[in-house]
Amino acid sequence: MTTGADALKILADDGRWRIEPGLTQAELDALETRFSLWLHPDHRDFLAAGLPIGSGWPDWRNADDVTLRAHIGRAVRELLHSVRTGELWHPAWGDNPGGDAAWKIASAALAGQPRVVPIYGVAFLTQGPGAPTVWAVQDAGVRAVAADLIGLAHLLTGQTVNPPDSAGPPPLLPEPEPEPDVPVLDVPPFPPDPVMPPLTAVLPPRDPGAALAELGVDVGQLQRHDDVLAHRAPMWSTSVPPGVPAIEAWLAVRAQFPMTGLWPVLLTDSAWHRIGMDGVADETPLLAAQFNGVGWLEREFAERTSEYPVPRYGREFDVLDSEDWQQSFLRFDFRGKYSRLALVPTPADWLVPGLLQWSGAVNSDVSGVDHAAILRRWAVRHQTEVLALDDEYLVLVANQPPRTQHEALTAALEAYLYCDDTVNTQTGSLDALAVALTDRLWTFWWD
Repeated sequence: MTTGADALKILADDGRWRIEPGLTQAELDALETRFSLWLHPDHRDFLAAGLPIGSGWPDWRNADDVTLRAHIGRAVRELLHSVRTGELWHPAWGDNPGGDAAWKIASAALAGQPRVVPIYGVAFLTQGPGAPTVWAVQDAGVRAVAADLIGLAHLLTGQTVNPPDSAGPPPLLPEPEPEPDVPVLDVPPFPPDPVMPPLTAVLPPRDPGAALAELGVDVGQLQRHDDVLAHRAPMWSTSVPPGVPAIEAWLAVRAQFPMTGLWPVLLTDSAWHRIGMDGVADETPLLAAQFNGVGWLEREFAERTSEYPVPRYGREFDVLDSEDWQQSFLRFDFRGKYSRLALVPTPADWLVPGLLQWSGAVNSDVSGVDHAAILRRWAVRHQTEVLALDDEYLVLVANQPPRTQHEALTAALEAYLYCDDTVNTQTGSLDALAVALTDRLWTFWWD
């Protein structure tokens, strides 16, 4: 005799249930077709040997479709009831919103699982020729109650049955995918600040428009501003069409920086409310300051982690295909806000936010000297260049973005300490920020 037939005989010998003649092969095939089921071979043998009739047993021959579908869906209904009462929530379903929203999420998740085939009450088998384990909804979960149908028959007739030792992951509530490992940070200590030769300023031309024209760059009509820069030098700006023309203008002026000493930076209309007299001046003159990026990072790290750890979340590390930063900037500026090109006399681009007295990060207490100290580090390590400023955004081009997970996590921690909104309101974790920094366009937004 087969396992299914042996199980049916145990029930018949017990005498608690009426046993009708078993289903024919034609009836079994019709049953599978009718309800889109795939009976386990043991279950087919069980039903072919006899059809138990009574409370809890599906009457596969005589019951109507509504009744049989209620049997088929019972395990899921029991689980959803546990969700509604707050007794069940599966990690694979994400955050639990509670109430009806939780029920809808769980219902959709369970609907996506392979259906199970009821045997008796809340006991069921999985479909197909897999393991013969009998499962049941118990204690707001799914438990293996018997190794096979013989074990279930013993259980139903009052005998002691030990559940199987290793039944594998339960159906309907599969084990969640393992989260990727979270790499251990090896900073702090942070890499030392780069050793750089003294800055050498190029005296800007009296007439930048004419000087650039001689170099083959037409910047149009320039407007002079004498009250913006911290070192009281004049700067100039010109209107540029946003998008590709603005990028091309920036590239053209950038290429002549070694000759002119003028660094180009794209501005929005809102940026003007954050610079000059509307900005924040440093107590120490920027050009006379000593830049200690490592010290600043160490202080920020100690302060930020005194109560809460750095936000981490395991994820696969990918290097973004980021050769074309210009396309990234076009997507970033999809509203076409960066329509002004400023020409800032400076010995280095990493001084530009401080020289402009830009106050976009004032709520985070990042001063002009702080901006310069961090941007100076990145200018050497990642060849970053200041591209654009808004009232709350700083945009950099990274010509050598990190390419390994170790490099990217180190850069991400520095970026998080410099602008915690890169994690708190943008990427969600240091690990996601590390991936974002493999792109050549770096954007920083301060709330």
